[in-house]
Order: sequence, then C-alpha cells, then structure tokens
Amino acid sequence: MASNLRVDSIVPATGANVSIGTATGGVIIPGVLTYEDVTNVDSVGVVTARTDINLGDSIIHIGDTNTKIRFPAADTITAETGGSEKLRIDSKGQLSSGGSTTAFDGTSSLNGIQMYYETDSGVASFGSYSSGGTTNLRLYTNSGGSAATEKIRITGSGEIGLSGANYGTSGQVLTSQGSGSAVQWATPSSGGFTLLNTTTITNNSTSISLSLSSYQHLYGTVTGLVGASALGDCYLRFNSDSGTNYPWHRTYQQGNEGINSTGDRDATSFYFNGVGFAGWPNSQNVHRFTLFDVNSGARKLFEMFSVGDDPSYSGHPLFIMTHGQYKSTSAITSLQLSGSTAFTGGVVKLYGIK
Repeated sequence: MASNLRVDSIVPATGANVSIGTATGGVIIPGVLTYEDVTNVDSVGVVTARTDINLGDSIIHIGDTNTKIRFPAADTITAETGGSEKLRIDSKGQLSSGGSTTAFDGTSSLNGIQMYYETDSGVASFGSYSSGGTTNLRLYTNSGGSAATEKIRITGSGEIGLSGANYGTSGQVLTSQGSGSAVQWATPSSGGFTLLNTTTITNNSTSISLSLSSYQHLYGTVTGLVGASALGDCYLRFNSDSGTNYPWHRTYQQGNEGINSTGDRDATSFYFNGVGFAGWPNSQNVHRFTLFDVNSGARKLFEMFSVGDDPSYSGHPLFIMTHGQYKSTSAITSLQLSGSTAFTGGVVKLYGIK
C-alpha cells in the first residue's frame, strides 16, 4: 500500500551529517531536486550534470576569489585574473585581450582575421619578443590554393626582407611592379627631380633655407610675380650674399637681338630683368633657373631664362637669358628673392636634382 512520510526535519543522533543510502549506493532522485533558500552547495568530490548547469554571473576559483569566468552581459563571456578583465568574447565573435578595445576579429565580414586597437591616444603594438634572444616577424600569404609562403620579414635589427632574407643593398628602395606583381628592391635612377620647397611670395625679401647635401644641382621656378607697382630691379641671391656685380645678360625682344653686359661674369646677385627695363608689371611672367654643382668647392655655373610682358615695348614679350657664375666656393644653404618694389604675389618652387 502506497503511503507518504512527511517530517519537518531529520536530525542526526550524533555528529552533524545526515546520510541516506546503502553500503553500496547513494541517493537517486528521478525528478527535480530543488534547493530553496540555499546559498551554497559544497561537494568534496566530483559534481556531474547530465544536461545543463544554470548559474548567474560568475564561476569563481575557491581561495582565489578575484579569478573568475563571468557572463557580464547577454552573449558575452569574460575571464578575469587579479580582479580585472583579461579576455572577452562578445556577441560578434570578437576575441578581445585586456578589455574591450584590443580585438582579434574572427567574424566572417572580411573573410579573415582582423586585429585592431581602438583608441584616441594609445599605441597599438604587434610583434615578437624574446628576453634573451633575437626575434623576427614574418608575414605569409598564399595564392590559388597553394601553400602559404613568406612574403615580408622584419628582423630584430629592423631589416625588411622580401620573400625571405632578401634585404636588398645599400641605397635601394622598394619599387612597385604594378598590379599583380610583388614589390622589389631597386636602385633609383639618377637625375630625378625632388620638390624641396614651395613658397608664396608676400613681401620684397623672401629667404628660403635649403638642405642640398644629397643633391647635385638646384632647379627653381618663379611664377606669377606681382609687385605693388611695376617691378623694377628684382634678383636672386644665395647664402645671404649681397653685391652690386651682376652676370652677363643677353636679351631678345620682338625678334631683335640685343646684348647688355653689366659687370663681369662672376656674380653674387642675378637679375630677373634686363637693366633699363621696367619689366614684369603683372602676373604674366615665368622664370626658370638652374644652379649647378651646389656642393662643389668651386664657383657654380648659373643659368636662367625669363619671359613676360614689358611695358617699355608696348606690352610685347620680353625674353631674357642670363648666364653667369655664382661668385662663391661655399655649398649652397639658402636662397633669397629680393626686389626694389614690394612683391604682392608669386610662387617659388625649388627642386633638388640627383
């Protein structure tokens, strides 16, 4: 006959424990065992759950309560040591280290793995480290389903290797081979132009510092020179030199050739316009000049070609070719553009030539 046994409590006769079972087995509860108003369950052995374990925020290490696995938000898992978060997996599948701003992104949006550091002022670092040896960083990619091969290497001393230990030679640069081809080490060709300086002219004396130690020649342009009134004498000088001796001038105007010689061919100043011409009353003027062998210990050859409208000849074009020699053996460190009339516009561009 089935019957029920109901008691308010079971108290052991001796000791503090109550045991239910037999010598060969334990307690089997076929239904749901519910603990009400129980804050801790302590087991000295293994606890086995055949299906799920449902819990709140954390799994905490016994005796080390600031080390835990947490579930701080929906679809988010974190690991903490020393009381602070060290690892996070969020709802997007991003694996974050050291908080929520450094991430390894394993999502499928880019069909690969991303690593980034989200910050407004910090530094993102990626590399290898050894406390006693030397390390290097190697990047591998593959094509067409073939095995991945090394494409770029950075050594412990900062060398950059292509496809392994191909570090190039001194003076070579990385050169693109176009779409579909890998970059290569290549020796740059000589004679290339490098833009060194662009200056807008706003007064009657403009000085530009130059660093020409790695260049052979200096090439410059002056365009759109404008004065507060019709420009009178205007000239170039180097290294803050001054003087009244000017180079040889040959001028051409309306097909008529004229020669105007002023001083010797050694000069410290070079005219933009011929002596006796008002010259360049508006922005319609262009000047090109070259100073050769800027680092030599000898005097430097100078050439300049200028063209513009000249009011002395009813606005007809005036062409000036200037040939001379800079009267100094010093290396070139600066250029000055000056005029007897204040400049109100114009642009100077300077180029180094290898």
